[in-house]
Amino acid sequence: MSRRNRIPKSTEKYLARKSVRIWNTALYARLSVGNNGFEDDRSLRNQIKYLEEYTEKHPDLVLVDRYVDNGKSGLNFERAEFQRMMEDVKTGRINCVLVKDLSRFGRNYVEAGYYLETIFPELGVRFISLGDSFDSLRSEDSDSIILPLKNIINEMYARETQRKILAVLRAKERAGERPFGMAPYGYMVDPECNYHLLPDPNTSAYVRLIFGMKSQGCKLAEIADRLNEAGAPTPLCYLKSKGKYKNVNCSGRWDYVSVQKLLENRTYTGATVYNRLGKGDYTVIPDTHEALVDTATFDEISREMQEKGKHRADSLEAARLRREKYPNILKGKFFCGDCGRAMLYDQTGSSGIVRNFRYRCSGYSDYRKDDAGAPPCSVIISAVPEQRVHKFVIDELRQHLSAGGFRVEELPPETTGIIHLSDTSWVEIVAVDAEDPVERLLRRGLTNELMSDYVEKLWYRSDGSLSIQFKAKEK
Repeated sequence: MSRRNRIPKSTEKYLARKSVRIWNTALYARLSVGNNGFEDDRSLRNQIKYLEEYTEKHPDLVLVDRYVDNGKSGLNFERAEFQRMMEDVKTGRINCVLVKDLSRFGRNYVEAGYYLETIFPELGVRFISLGDSFDSLRSEDSDSIILPLKNIINEMYARETQRKILAVLRAKERAGERPFGMAPYGYMVDPECNYHLLPDPNTSAYVRLIFGMKSQGCKLAEIADRLNEAGAPTPLCYLKSKGKYKNVNCSGRWDYVSVQKLLENRTYTGATVYNRLGKGDYTVIPDTHEALVDTATFDEISREMQEKGKHRADSLEAARLRREKYPNILKGKFFCGDCGRAMLYDQTGSSGIVRNFRYRCSGYSDYRKDDAGAPPCSVIISAVPEQRVHKFVIDELRQHLSAGGFRVEELPPETTGIIHLSDTSWVEIVAVDAEDPVERLLRRGLTNELMSDYVEKLWYRSDGSLSIQFKAKEK
């Protein structure tokens, strides 16, 4: 009996795999609404699990990466994860895209068709849509008229759904109903009607307190201090106590920002505010629920805050320009001798031609004046004129450099970041020896290079004294 040559089963499997092309596969999942309206991402996880199970059953599909767009419309392709996937496609990392169905890929007929009929074929990318039983590797699928028809249907469905949602929202607007979102701080949802607000007995008094104090001229920081003293829960902490945002940290303290946001919410006047498509076209429906502040008071506070906001914006722009023109040469070098905090460069005191810039302790606002354990700089505004500090540093540098016997070529050249002594008011400019290289250098003023190369730290104490520490090894 003749013997037949047999190939071991392990070799047969190897040869079978070798004969099949391996596809580096991307799993793409998308939801139009974040988490499909649920508090977790189970819908997305189910999509991914469905796709993963398919790749496990097909050894020619090697899973490379997962790309997930949560809460992104299918009517355009400007989605972060989709764009990341396409970058990997262009670099050759991915040559197969797997989706649950065509609608997850996109609902724009023109763009979806361009990707599937032009871009992917030109790049040699295989496209598989499980729900549509479509695989571009099969000629009967790639040549079928079903694919463009489904893309058209998906786009029409998305636009029709969008039109219906907008129609419902417009109807709710006309009826003064709240279409979505949680109740603002100070209100609760009416248990008998999900679209109606009622004052929250636990927090509405704090809202009235905020508007009352502001209408009396109190500053935002003063209002925040009063709320903290009263033990008022912040909006985020109150939501956490109700079971929302469990994994989000909150400090539990009010600040001027949280107070300002509350003061800007017109809902407290008893009105429902709608923003049409986020384009700034607001619709206000008055008297839809009980007001916590009258409209006249709210409008007056809003006007005042807008004026202050504009003034603050102008001040910030002016400060930016001053920082560009007059850089802080002592940045990272100048500290408070009482508390160790950095000395801030206060450039607000300028009038006309005369500069009146000052340095002040950054820790001043961190302490209360009646705190017995506070350092002196918290009681006395530790501020010192810029001119005095610069003259002190230059005088100390003059002695330090002269005593060291430096050669002129070892001294840093005149470069950017110079503050000339002539730019500061009432600084005495003494006669210098034009032949002395140190004097010629210091006559130019302070430079970033001088501070970086020679000065370690500089201190100012609230008793008015200044001290300086030079680096142990100079360049």
